[in-house]
Amino acid sequence: MAVPLQVYPLTTQNARVSNLAGDSSTVRTELRGSSAGGADAYRSDVDNLIEQAYRQIFFHAMQSDREPYLESQLRSGNITLRDFIRGLLVSERF
Repeated sequence: MAVPLQVYPLTTQNARVSNLAGDSSTVRTELRGSSAGGADAYRSDVDNLIEQAYRQIFFHAMQSDREPYLESQLRSGNITLRDFIRGLLVSERF
């Protein structure tokens, strides 16, 4: 005797994941500074974020520990700040 199939709604075990395809918060967007300050304010904001990331991960921001490729990717908007930090964490220096 075969057991009949039960109809039930599909859910994930992790209730925090609502949409596996991604939503507007997971889409990569370019870092943008305030429109009032212009390009100088944007560059200053990104430089501050980069300095803070180096200090948080390496406890200093020496020139020898910099990752110029990751920095340029972040400045151009090709990667997010999260990807930049992830890149620092998997670097040879870390």
